[in-house]
Amino acid sequence: MESKDTDTKGNLLEKIISGKFTKLLEVLSEYQMTCQINILGETKFKEEDEYAKFVLKIQKREFSLSINESNNSESLELLKKVFSSPKKYFENDVYSKYLTEDLIQNKLDVELIYPATQKQIDKLRIINYEIFHETYDIYLKKTLPFINSIGQKDVTWIFNIFEKKVEKPIGEAPSKKFIILKDYTAVDKDKTLICLGLPVPEYSYVKSIRDLTQKELPLLEEFYTEGKKIIAEKYGCKPTEIRAYLHYPPSFYYLHVHFTGVGLLNTTSCCINRAIDLNEVIQNIRMMNDYYQKISIDHSVQVGSKLYKALVSE
Repeated sequence: MESKDTDTKGNLLEKIISGKFTKLLEVLSEYQMTCQINILGETKFKEEDEYAKFVLKIQKREFSLSINESNNSESLELLKKVFSSPKKYFENDVYSKYLTEDLIQNKLDVELIYPATQKQIDKLRIINYEIFHETYDIYLKKTLPFINSIGQKDVTWIFNIFEKKVEKPIGEAPSKKFIILKDYTAVDKDKTLICLGLPVPEYSYVKSIRDLTQKELPLLEEFYTEGKKIIAEKYGCKPTEIRAYLHYPPSFYYLHVHFTGVGLLNTTSCCINRAIDLNEVIQNIRMMNDYYQKISIDHSVQVGSKLYKALVSE
């Protein structure tokens, strides 16, 4: 197989798509709500080369159309072009839907993974989930041993941040107990309000919501007030326009808080059986110190994952 280093004189994405040996194999996954599609293909640059897999992660960016008093006529002319030949496909009372061509210069964000490993491919396939009813006894017998088996190897990147090796925070709590980062998964990190709150390493003993008690209440309350304030100042919005929540089970076992814009459509991050509102967590612990050591939690787990296997084991 020819190394991708040989492509330094040209555009790798363009070469792959226009190449005579390029094949599209399958749609790995597609998400209507976020206008995203992940495509698997394979290619080679010469007859004698071996085929190598590639992945295209394609997502629509936000519309660049803005309307104000000064550009109203210009915007209307642009919409006229879009609506010049609409095709109606639905009508009910005052509601109707049309299919039109996209002429509003709605750009696509395309990420190319080449050559793609099987692990990277599998990660993007459509994922099936099941709901587990986790009592605290099940947590102690199955989930906790799984968490302990991971150790700290999956959160090395967090310690690197606090050691100032990588990633610059957008803000720090007045108490110095946590930092706020822009989430690297955002398509446009400067515009899309997706942030992460990370407490300093002295709180690394908190692996998940199951470990929270009134001891951590001051930290959680500061996340809710000061964390939102930091983000609101950065993005020019109101704290009331920011959603704050925790995941259970989390994607990594180090206490962290997710912050997203209330209007952001993110079905995987904010969905029921995964996201738990931060203020709800605070209120529950105020009422009962060991609330999360007593209740049962229904949560979704990826079928076939290591946690899934641990939960279904005898």
